[in-house]
Amino acid sequence: MKVLYLTAGVFDKGGISRYNRYQINALRDLQGVENVAVASLLGPTGTQHDLETSFDVDWHGQGSSSLSQNKLTFMQAALRLSRKHKPDLIWCAHLHFAGMAHVLARLVGVVDVVQVYGREVWSPRWHRPDAGWGLRRSRYAVADCHATAEYVEQVYRAHERVAVLWDPVDTGRFTPGHPDPITLAKYQIPDPAKNFNVVTLGRISTGTVYKGYERLLEVFARLPINARLIYGGGGDLLPRLQKRAQALGVAERVVFTGFIDEADLPDIYRSASVFCLIGDRGPGRGEGIPLTPLEAGACGVPILVGDQDGSREAVEQDVNGFALDPFDLDAIERSLKLLLSDEPYRKRLGDSAHSRVLKEHAYPVFKARLQKFLERVTMDQNMRRSRL
Repeated sequence: MKVLYLTAGVFDKGGISRYNRYQINALRDLQGVENVAVASLLGPTGTQHDLETSFDVDWHGQGSSSLSQNKLTFMQAALRLSRKHKPDLIWCAHLHFAGMAHVLARLVGVVDVVQVYGREVWSPRWHRPDAGWGLRRSRYAVADCHATAEYVEQVYRAHERVAVLWDPVDTGRFTPGHPDPITLAKYQIPDPAKNFNVVTLGRISTGTVYKGYERLLEVFARLPINARLIYGGGGDLLPRLQKRAQALGVAERVVFTGFIDEADLPDIYRSASVFCLIGDRGPGRGEGIPLTPLEAGACGVPILVGDQDGSREAVEQDVNGFALDPFDLDAIERSLKLLLSDEPYRKRLGDSAHSRVLKEHAYPVFKARLQKFLERVTMDQNMRRSRL
């Protein structure tokens, strides 16, 4: 099967870009590199937001160009690649392109798949009418979690057309172990052998406040003196968090690492006693199943997530962590204090977190599920041809 894969971007460190790279690599493994063409709306920007390692695509926009200019050239590139590549399937990796991808699929006479992630789906004001139109008319949809899939099935009337492909994790890279002291020193992270390190990680911006960064700081101020809070990542929310930490009298126990090099991520997770990403959900808020708790779990760290969106699918309650009401600060405090006070219990949850990621989110598991989906697509196509 030949695939034309249309993505918003694969060159940055964000979760969607990382998920797209996993998908592209799995498609290339299954179908052959020569049978998977990739066009990326956004190219490298030449800033610290870029992934440090290269990633091969057939076409990408220019990071310095305006977004509107990129969109026009992106559509032109998609049309050229479809004519040259002659795909059997057009994989639209973002809801915003669903209308364009469906028109292109009809034009070249192939089926289309739309990838959906979470808040982009349940926040209609974020996309043009053609995005919803394209999703409703696409042959298939693929969701990163069951919460997103259920929403699409109910609202977009796509029952039985939605497959779920949970986020994968590179379990050869994200493994339990002791963090490199050099990495700890580089980011000024306290020694986890001497402190209880609460770690959160991501794009820490005003656009992602739903991830619970401010609420976590309020809870942290209630923890004992041997607790430390590490914010991994950069963004425009940092000054507000730093000011609040000062007001709460905990500034000396809070670390802001700034942007993290991709190669250092495993050691950042290994520096954690517990990983927290306790987000909420609403229009423009929430997500499917985020990668960072899964990567932390792969490193043998208990995870705390929110219970309102797809994040809860990362957790088996009281087995590898807790899915909590993001606004119940007392419950978050109790969970953190329990993990702080009971090291054997914390170790047991961390071991279970690692085991669960190996079972449900390892790359070979993801690739096998993707192969099953592609077999379904092929079978459906063969059945349609037989009826003609």
